[in-house]
Amino acid sequence: MLKLGRVEVFADYYLDLSLNLPPEELASLNYDPTNPIASVEDHILCHSTPKNIRFINQVNKIIHDMKRDGRLITIIGNYYGYKD
Repeated sequence: MLKLGRVEVFADYYLDLSLNLPPEELASLNYDPTNPIASVEDHILCHSTPKNIRFINQVNKIIHDMKRDGRLITIIGNYYGYKD
């Protein structure tokens, strides 16, 4: 609709846009990653059992290691605007 001139402004989930638009079309849009409409943190919730606590600790360690060695930014940086 934006491309066809039917609307002047379009709000969308950035990941959807970045995965579905060719890079040249995405580059032509005015987007400010420093000023999002909303920012949401994702969380994993579970019952507090020894098995689940071990699982959460493993996930946290993997995420920490991925941040430290650069894998996280390599995988999601371009899509989520990830900043350490």
